[in-house]
Amino acid sequence: MNFEGFSRADFPAQEGSLPGPPKGFEYVFFWAADGLEHPFYVGQTMRLSGRMRDYELANSKATADFRVGHAVKYLQEEKKLHVLVKYKESQEPLKEEHAIIRELLLEGVRLLNSVPAYDYLNPDGTEPRDSSGKSPPAIALSGFRRAERRN
Repeated sequence: MNFEGFSRADFPAQEGSLPGPPKGFEYVFFWAADGLEHPFYVGQTMRLSGRMRDYELANSKATADFRVGHAVKYLQEEKKLHVLVKYKESQEPLKEEHAIIRELLLEGVRLLNSVPAYDYLNPDGTEPRDSSGKSPPAIALSGFRRAERRN
């Protein structure tokens, strides 16, 4: 997928560097290594700067915030990878989010959007893990295929 026309920012973004409400936005998170950028999560929002802050906080009572926030932490701290977000203003952010997800999935890209989410109502308060102790974000991220060079 071509992300021409998208703006980009490192994650976490510097305070005040991202646009805020009331405009709609679609955005894609990428991890970068060896000159390649690999998409791993697609979203949409009416408050881009606030949404990015939500991911930084990774509140366990907000499923997407927790999942994306911990995926970013895993990529940055354990894998020592650069994380960035590309975003674009959108008149129909939900429709365009679905279109981007569909296109990336058809290209064979594994997205966090397709991984079972953390359930904060889980009785023991822990995120489900596989037999190796990996959480769903770590499982998904460990299986990502290399993507072609992206602008």
